[in-house]
Amino acid sequence: MYRVDFYNKLKFLITNRHTRAQVLHNSGLVLVSASTTELEITRHLYKTTDITAAKNIGRVLAQRCLEAGITRVRWEMKYGDKHKLRVNTFSQAIKEGGVILSETKKVISPETFYLDFRPKKKGKKWRSLPYSKRWKAHHRKHK
Repeated sequence: MYRVDFYNKLKFLITNRHTRAQVLHNSGLVLVSASTTELEITRHLYKTTDITAAKNIGRVLAQRCLEAGITRVRWEMKYGDKHKLRVNTFSQAIKEGGVILSETKKVISPETFYLDFRPKKKGKKWRSLPYSKRWKAHHRKHK
């Protein structure tokens, strides 16, 4: 059993040819997705990787999330992505669409709280050993 800290997670991916966004459930299933590989989205775009593509993917994904009943998703921008214009326009489009980009804290039932707890193993501490007679004799000869 692996630990997940979200109910619904938003993934945004820009490749060399296309722009994709997905909302994943914590079980691993894709709940909602939007991509420039879909012909209905692509035919209104000039390029599939520019700022307008990211904005339109954000609008479409927000609309599909609200239709599916998803109002909150977890999305953590990577440190390098915070200053990218495409990523910022995507997040603004989702926020304008009505999806909140933070989740409430997950409630963990008391029965499953300690399932992933493992006690720490006590390691043996290093001891300094006294020098042997051979070592002392060896160092006396070389001085």
